Amino acid sequence: MDYLTQHLPVPEEEWRAVEWFHGLAPDDTIQELKNRRQSETTLWQFWQDEVTRAHAYRRKVKGIVHGGVNGALSEKKEPARWREFFRWKYGPEVRLTPTFAALPRDQREEWEREHEEFDRAVAAEPQEASA
Repeated sequence: MDYLTQHLPVPEEEWRAVEWFHGLAPDDTIQELKNRRQSETTLWQFWQDEVTRAHAYRRKVKGIVHGGVNGALSEKKEPARWREFFRWKYGPEVRLTPTFAALPRDQREEWEREHEEFDRAVAAEPQEASA
């Protein structure tokens, strides 16, 4: 009870994140799920750590970030034309993930560094006349 009372009142955003995290099915092959706090005492003793773990895991698997309206968890916005960028750079046969957030970090960073060059190149291309 002492650990619990130290954290009261618990912000809704925090308990929702931890509730989601602890509601996931157990999986001993996933380190983050394997290391969740197992008892109420340790959960409250290390509450902020568990909130941080919940946010980090959610970002990892869902492309979700902390923020949004009233601190709610919200979906990351997909960058405009990111698929077109990779097709422009590597050709039409390039294999892409279903979402930008699912791309490996190095590819997301590549897009961040080079998408303006893509935008300039596309803008400079002659526009086809409409029939």
